[in-house]
Amino acid sequence: MNNAKYSSYIENCTKKIESGSNLAVNFNLQYGVVPNGFFEAFIDLDDYPPVKGLAVSPLTDINSNITGLLFIDIANNKEFIIGGGLLILIRNKLTNQKVLIVEDKYAAFKFSVTKYPVFFLKKADKEYVGKIQSKWPNINVVVPCHQQSDLRRRLNTLNVRIIGLSEPVNPFSDPKELQDEIDYCIANTLLKEWGAPKDIKTILHAVKPLTRAMLPRDLSDYVHDEADRADNMSPDFVAVCTLVTLCSVIGAKVSIKPKNKDDWSVVPNLWGGIVAPPSSKKTPAFNAGTRPLDQLILNARQSYDRKEREYEINQMVHETNEKNLKEKLKDAIKKGDEVKQHALTQQLLNFTEFNICKPILKRYKTNDASPEALAELEKTNPNGILVCRDELVGLLSSLDGNDGDTGRSFYLEGWNGNHSYEFDRIMRGSGFIENHCLSILGGIQPDKLINYLEPSIKGNANDGLLQRFQLLVYPDVNKWEYRDK
Repeated sequence: MNNAKYSSYIENCTKKIESGSNLAVNFNLQYGVVPNGFFEAFIDLDDYPPVKGLAVSPLTDINSNITGLLFIDIANNKEFIIGGGLLILIRNKLTNQKVLIVEDKYAAFKFSVTKYPVFFLKKADKEYVGKIQSKWPNINVVVPCHQQSDLRRRLNTLNVRIIGLSEPVNPFSDPKELQDEIDYCIANTLLKEWGAPKDIKTILHAVKPLTRAMLPRDLSDYVHDEADRADNMSPDFVAVCTLVTLCSVIGAKVSIKPKNKDDWSVVPNLWGGIVAPPSSKKTPAFNAGTRPLDQLILNARQSYDRKEREYEINQMVHETNEKNLKEKLKDAIKKGDEVKQHALTQQLLNFTEFNICKPILKRYKTNDASPEALAELEKTNPNGILVCRDELVGLLSSLDGNDGDTGRSFYLEGWNGNHSYEFDRIMRGSGFIENHCLSILGGIQPDKLINYLEPSIKGNANDGLLQRFQLLVYPDVNKWEYRDK
């Protein structure tokens, strides 16, 4: 059949559904109403199942041209379609003012006896609703209130009014009450006023600069002087390196008690990092921030070298004296002089109980160490250690690739800095760290940092490792300016 035959069939082979007819009774029993827009077929179609006595409604395109037929066998709860198109009830009332779209057949039939023209869509998706809106801009999509959120999600790019009914439509719903509710909702549901589209931009906002007032005066002068003399480098870099370095020197020696009566204490331990592209002067910033620490390291090594020489001399004297006492004791034993033998024995016992302590190098930082080596360093340096890595990605990668070991947890626990740490290994034996305090300072490029951000928020890597970096700065890079002063 073609479109002309569909129209001819509606005009010549159907009639109005009469009140009290079997079809009207079945409609009222099933849907509580005889919908407008339906007719009763009284002639069968060639080459199709019998349709005489069934309810039929024309299906149309968006321009109201009849393109198909919908037959409903209410008694047997069946329906079939010839052709295709939209089911529009009360087509003669289509205006630009108030048009309803519904997904529920009960609602469509009930609304058809009100003043509103109704489009019945089995699923109101963007394509169909958009086509209808292009023809009748002021449309209203009606659903039960509990389905509004889902419908808004499906039609999120269309500026249409979505009306939520207080309860689903059923055979007992009163069309007059439904019409009053729709009137009220249309009057009190505002459409969004969309302005002209704006360009989507990905430009980052300017980072608030570090000012002198944000640091103590002595530190501020040093930080800004170093940054300025490095051809106008960002002072944020030097500030982070300096603060982390100073806190690593303080280490576990000092703690802060925020509460007056409670024993809760906080060690001023910091983890810091510089986020910047390559060639952004990260290394000069590290050098400037750790320069005071480098002087302490130099003094510690000079002191260690001096004590090491003294130790070797004292150890030689000690061994010589011990050897002389042993020779004298042998002579006393050969001569049978028990008095002298007893006196020498007592001297030798007292002498061997006195041990010359081997000097220990005072360590302040390390650039590359395994968790096991760090533990050994901390055993002899209870104040804490600074782990300084020019490229933080190397440290993060080593911890990520060592899931089965305790390296990651070792660093996590070292952030607090106010607890001891004990470890036991089959090959290395046992160890005790009086104050497990680790400071970290390093740099990382923005692209590499992104690889760690998502896992740090969700998944197994969400253990707080990156969140422990209290001083992680990503300032805008200053324009290069030559300095020589």
